[in-house]
Amino acid sequence: MWRLSDWFIKIKKSIATAEQRGKSSIAFVIGGSLGLSDAVVKRADEKISFSNMTFPHQLMRVMLMEVLADTICGK
Repeated sequence: MWRLSDWFIKIKKSIATAEQRGKSSIAFVIGGSLGLSDAVVKRADEKISFSNMTFPHQLMRVMLMEVLADTICGK
């Protein structure tokens, strides 16, 4: 069973790994209902899928911001 906490943990680990590798910036791309173009996918260093379901962009933005705030605040 998929859980939201699994996604939060994956994002936090990805951010920690990027920091360890000396990355100075991270870009998050939220795909549309048809996904992302092959060009965008090929440029990504890492891909994280929230779900096989489609969610509204506004909802995904809020969920991403929540995990980023938790990561920055050290929760």
